[in-house]
Amino acid sequence: LPISKLECFEKKTQSLAGYRLFHHAMSLLLQPLGDTGRNGEVMICADGCLCRVHLILAAYVADFPEQCLVACSKESRCPLCLVQSNKQGDRREWACCSMADTLKTLQQKQKNGQSRRLDDEGLRAVFEPFWKDLPFTNIFACITPNILHQLLKGVFHDHLLQWCIKIIGEKEIDVHFRAVTRYPALRHFAKGISTVLQWTSKEHKEMQRVFVGLLSGAVDECVLAVACSLLDFFYYTQLQQHMEKTLKAMQDSLDSFHDHKHILVKLKVQEDFNIPKIHSLLHYVSSIQALGSADGYNTEYPECLHIDYAKDTYQASNKHDYVEQMALWLQQQEAIHYKSTYLAWRQFRKSSSADSLEDGCFGSSDSDSEWGEDRGRVPNTCYRVTKFPSRSRLSIDHIRAKYKAAEFTPTLKQWLSSYSAVQLTESDRFDIYHNLYIETGPSIITGHQESMQEIHAMPKVIGQGHKPDCSAWFDTTFVLEEGCQRSMPLVPNSVQVAQVRVIFKLPDYFGNYLHPLIYVEWFTALHHHDPASGLYIVTRSTRHHHPNVAIISADRIVHVCHLQAQCMKEINADWSVDNVLDRAATFYVNSYIDLDMFVALE
Repeated sequence: LPISKLECFEKKTQSLAGYRLFHHAMSLLLQPLGDTGRNGEVMICADGCLCRVHLILAAYVADFPEQCLVACSKESRCPLCLVQSNKQGDRREWACCSMADTLKTLQQKQKNGQSRRLDDEGLRAVFEPFWKDLPFTNIFACITPNILHQLLKGVFHDHLLQWCIKIIGEKEIDVHFRAVTRYPALRHFAKGISTVLQWTSKEHKEMQRVFVGLLSGAVDECVLAVACSLLDFFYYTQLQQHMEKTLKAMQDSLDSFHDHKHILVKLKVQEDFNIPKIHSLLHYVSSIQALGSADGYNTEYPECLHIDYAKDTYQASNKHDYVEQMALWLQQQEAIHYKSTYLAWRQFRKSSSADSLEDGCFGSSDSDSEWGEDRGRVPNTCYRVTKFPSRSRLSIDHIRAKYKAAEFTPTLKQWLSSYSAVQLTESDRFDIYHNLYIETGPSIITGHQESMQEIHAMPKVIGQGHKPDCSAWFDTTFVLEEGCQRSMPLVPNSVQVAQVRVIFKLPDYFGNYLHPLIYVEWFTALHHHDPASGLYIVTRSTRHHHPNVAIISADRIVHVCHLQAQCMKEINADWSVDNVLDRAATFYVNSYIDLDMFVALE
C-alpha cells in the first residue's frame, strides 16, 4: 500500500486524498478476489475432493483508525452503526450501517456536491470504496473485535487505568503494585507503574492480572464494580470457545459497567462516556456470534509476525542491500524450524515407546500409603524435582530457623507415627529442595499443551562479594483435598490453599516413601466471597492460636495460588513483596491471574 504523504495536495485536502488513494490501492489488490468470488475456483478440500470454492472477504482485522478508514467513517463515529457521536455513552443498540445506504449517500454527495446525510452518518467523501463491487460481502459485518488496541491499550490503559490513578493517586497506586505478591511468570513492578516508559500489550496484560485484587478495599465499591465488570468482559472476550453462558456473562459484565459508571462522573474523573472504543464493546457479542471467538482476530498476531519477519530480520542484516539478506535469513530460519520439528517428532516417538514399556513394567501411585514394600516401584507423578537436592543434610534446628517452620518437629512426628516405626530425633538430617515443578496441562480453556509451574520454597540468602541478597520466596499453592481427584479446571471445593515452607525427602532409614514431603501452613477454606470483587477471601488458619500446619505428599499440590493482601485506601507502608504474606491478615484469592483460574473460580 502507498505511504506517500501526498504533499502535492493542499493541506486541507491531503487527508481525504490519502483515504481515496488507500481505497483505490485496495481495489486493485482485491480485484482477483472479486473474480473468484463471483465465478469460483476449483480447489482441493480437506477430504481430498475437488470442489468449486467461492472466495469472499469475510473478516477484516484492523485497529480502530483503520476500521474507520475502511468504513469511510470519521474517527469520532462508530464504523459499525449509526450512533451519533454524542450518544456513544448510551447502552442502547443503534441500527447497523448498510452498504446500500452508505453507497447511496456517497453517490448523492458526488452528484450534488452537498449532502446533509453524509454529515449525519459521519461519512467521508470516498466515492469509490474498495468493497463496493466485492460479491457476497457486507463490509460492516466484516469488521472484527480488536483485543489489543480496543481492550488492552484502549479501554484498559487509556481509560480504566487513568480513572483509577486519578481516584487513588499515582504514588499510592505505585505502592500497591510494589507490594503485590510473587507468582511464577508474573511481572513485578518493583518501582510501580509510573516509571514505565514504553507500554506494550505485555505490560497491559501483567497489570490486568493483579488489578482487581489491587483495587479491592482501596476504592469505592462502585468504582471496584466498574473495574471488575470491564476486566470480566476482557477475560470472557479472550476465550477461544464460547457458549450461550459465556456470551450472556459478557453482556452482563457490560451491563454492570453501564449500571455503575455514574460514579466516575460523580467523582469528576470523567465528564461523559462518548468514547468510540467503549461504545465498540456493544458490538462484541454479535460479532462473536457471527465470526467466531475474538481470539482468532487479535491484531497481536500480525504484529508479532511483523517483529519476526521484518524487524528482527532487518537487524540480522548489515543494513546495506538488506532485502536480499532478509530473504536469505528467513529461508535459513525456516530450514532450522523444519529440522527442529523433525528432531522433536523423532524424540517424541522414542519417549513414547519408552513410556509404554515402563508402564507395562511398573505400577503407579498417588497415595500416601505407598511405603517400604514398594522399594523398587517407580511412581507415575504430576510433579518433578531436581536430580540433586538444593541443600543436603540440613539439621532440624536449621530448618526451623531458616525456613520459618517452627512446628516442623511435632508435625513430622505426628505424620511418621502413621507410616514408620522409626522415631524422629533432633540429630536427624534432611535433604531439602527449593523448587517443585507441577504439570498443569493441557488447558481446556486456552488450548495450551501441558506446561510446568515452578513452586518455590527457599529462605533468604545473604549475598557474598558483588552478589546481592536473594529474598526469601515461599509460594502459596492449591492442595488437593484427601480423597478428591485431579481435574482441570480446578474445582474450588476440592482444594485448599496452603503456603509451602519446606520441600524435603526422608532419609532412607525411615523407609522408602515414593514422594517428597512438604511442610505447609494452611489457609482457611474457599467458602467466602468478597461481595464487591467476587474474589474468594482467606485468612491464616490457626489451631490453639498457632499456625495450622501439616505434612503432605508432593503429589497433592495441583497448582500455584496467587494471593493478594486486603488493604485499605492507604496501604501499609511497611508492606513489600518480601513480607506482605507474613504481615497481612486477610487475602484475596486472585482469579484474574490467568484464564484457566478465571474460569475455575468464577
